Amino acid sequence: MGIAFIIPPEFSTTIASGAVGAGWWAARYPKHYEHHSQVSASGLLAGAGVMGVVTALISIVYGATSAQ
Repeated sequence: MGIAFIIPPEFSTTIASGAVGAGWWAARYPKHYEHHSQVSASGLLAGAGVMGVVTALISIVYGATSAQ
């Protein structure tokens, strides 16, 4: 919980919701979770990285910043 106080709130809530979702998935479908959780997590991380690049490119092209 300590890291939640030093990172931005949107990251804390994303991590918390992911943990709740993973807990539900592991409790409901343990075998499926065991086989697919790492692949799902890496896909979500890769997608977030790609969207970060896309967002940065859009900001450069249109001159917008996230502070607006």
